[in-house]
Amino acid sequence: MVLDPFFGTGTTGAVAKRLHRHWIGIERNPVYVGAARDRIEQTQQTHLDFEVFPLQSKRSQPRIPFAALLENGLLDAGSKLYFARPGRETTRQPGDDGPVALIRVDGSLKCGELEGSIHKVGAALAKTPSCNGWEHWWYFDEAGELHSIDSLRSQLRTRRSP
Repeated sequence: MVLDPFFGTGTTGAVAKRLHRHWIGIERNPVYVGAARDRIEQTQQTHLDFEVFPLQSKRSQPRIPFAALLENGLLDAGSKLYFARPGRETTRQPGDDGPVALIRVDGSLKCGELEGSIHKVGAALAKTPSCNGWEHWWYFDEAGELHSIDSLRSQLRTRRSP
């Protein structure tokens, strides 16, 4: 679903229609509303070829174990990961207070007294029954920039794609 709260002449709606996407456009100027309607009516949808438009959810993507990041040299045993809830990651700086975990050689984490997977340790820190550790653990690269470990998983998926 695509939302365009400033719809104008309907470019977003036309592209969404062409690409077989649902959309919502909001526009208060009646002149633009008319132009957008005309434009979208004239827009032709592309042929829906599943080779071109793969319908793949995150769950259907190849599973990547956290240890694969170590095996492929994307992270190293002994490195640190920083726990931050999604949306708060950009406020983290090296040396800030907050949960820090050590990556073990087997791909598990040790954070204080907590030990286990990225998901198990993350859930304990978040005080929730479960946690998608891929979205909650972060690392600093050599330039001191913070990145989600999920970005590393995406890199690995890209490398493994045929």
